[in-house]
Amino acid sequence: MANGHFESLVRRAGLDFAPVGTAEEYQAMALRPELWHPSKGLKLVLEGTVQGIRPVYEHIVARHVPGETVVHFF
Repeated sequence: MANGHFESLVRRAGLDFAPVGTAEEYQAMALRPELWHPSKGLKLVLEGTVQGIRPVYEHIVARHVPGETVVHFF
């Protein structure tokens, strides 16, 4: 699971891909000046993360295969 911006990279690595957000949303966020501000950037990222936690959690739980599922947060 990653933003759609990274889909081709993930698939080239031979992994299945599930989008969380669109490439357009990623680009729009990257262009926001406050993202790069030393104190405002973290708040902006955390606000976006909190809004997306429920769908990510539900997707992981629905597709989890013990011993075969890798979840990496970065």
